[in-house]
Amino acid sequence: SSTSPIELVICDLSSSPAVDIAGARMLTALHADLVKSGMRLRIVAAHADARDILRAEGLEQQIGDFGRRVSVDDVVEAFLHEADTKVATSDGTATGTPASAGEQA
Repeated sequence: SSTSPIELVICDLSSSPAVDIAGARMLTALHADLVKSGMRLRIVAAHADARDILRAEGLEQQIGDFGRRVSVDDVVEAFLHEADTKVATSDGTATGTPASAGEQA
């Protein structure tokens, strides 16, 4: 399988008060498929009943925290911070800003 330019898929469960076992297994399978394609799945704003089923399927251990207060903004901010850190590591800059952007100043 080829690598996609998409690196992160966010599933907002704020409007889903519950997830059944079939839904939990589908999300687990989706996570596995995304990983094979070089992408990550994150779930946000999951209600208590949905979290319980997803945790019972072991999904939280695979993808990370998806508590009720985890928002799309939180996940995107963490993703961008991680991306900045990777850039800093690969190009040797302290700020995480690519060297070419810093040279334009």
